[in-house]
Amino acid sequence: MAVGATGFVLYRLLVLLGVEITDQLIFVLLCCPPVIAFLWCCAMYQISCRIFARQEL
Repeated sequence: MAVGATGFVLYRLLVLLGVEITDQLIFVLLCCPPVIAFLWCCAMYQISCRIFARQEL
C-alpha cells in the first residue's frame, strides 16, 4: 500500500511540475533505485573499512 501511495504522489508531483511522463522516463526511474542502492552499499563499505582500520584490536 505504501509503495503504491508513494508512486502516486511521485506521479502527481511530476505532473504538477510539468514533466511529461514517457516510456523512457519510466524506464530510467525503474533503473535508478538498484543503482543508488549499489552505490550506497559501496560507500558504506568504504566507511566501515576505514572505521575498523582505525580501531585498536
